[in-house]
Amino acid sequence: MEREIESEETLPPPSQTDAPHGGSTRSEPAEGSHGREPPPGVEGRGREEDDGVDRISHLHAGILGDIISLLPTKDAARTQTLSSRWRSAPLNLDHRDLQWPRYDEQELVTLTSHILASHPGPARRLSVGVVHLHPRPAVVDAWLRSPAVDGLQELEFDIGGLYELPANLPLPASAFRFSATLRVATIAKYRVPDDGALCFPRLRQLGLEDAVISEGSLHRIIAGCPVLESLLLTGRSRFRCIRINSPSLVSLGLRVHTEELIIEHAPLLERLLQLEYPNWRP
Repeated sequence: MEREIESEETLPPPSQTDAPHGGSTRSEPAEGSHGREPPPGVEGRGREEDDGVDRISHLHAGILGDIISLLPTKDAARTQTLSSRWRSAPLNLDHRDLQWPRYDEQELVTLTSHILASHPGPARRLSVGVVHLHPRPAVVDAWLRSPAVDGLQELEFDIGGLYELPANLPLPASAFRFSATLRVATIAKYRVPDDGALCFPRLRQLGLEDAVISEGSLHRIIAGCPVLESLLLTGRSRFRCIRINSPSLVSLGLRVHTEELIIEHAPLLERLLQLEYPNWRP
């Protein structure tokens, strides 16, 4: 009841048309109004002007990069016409966004090279189709060495359903220059080297899809990823024994031949998935 009474007290005074016939009323100025009413159109003008303020361009560079990285490659490229500041936003280059019917394989490779050459960097994500990797290993190596992808956080070699393509190429050494910054990595159809330390201190998601890797390299990768949360291992490689020692691993998906799987130490493991092979028949 108190709220209803307060709302009635704040109603504006009746207009002259509501006054008794033959009389007149005079509206008293509201308290705090200093006896002046705002001119027509002034009320709410500030609200309209605020709606036209470019708040996005004033965001922190990291937040702006997160927004643009969620856009498809074509739309993200168009944002550069809105503001010169957006041109330095992290690049999100996904080959699937460039697969137009009018582009053949060579044109797509040329377009990717042009994008990397014209972007000042840095890049947040780079996704390259396996179908483009094997015929042009030198081109892919040049992409990975481009200054535009310095500090890369997500790297994907997309298998694209090409499971029959042989995994006969060594993983480019240039891919390891992102070891300090990578958070998500998918490596498909490559041979992972057995020598050297495989350390990815920030990697949280790793997919080894139809990649050729030895037991020793696999165990070194797991040991070299102290914050790894998700591991997917698929392919035709044969293992005698896979040992899982990871204090951070939450999800493990396997589609490989192994005689033995031993979970020695994985206190956070919640999901263990045994995946079927594509087009598998009993």
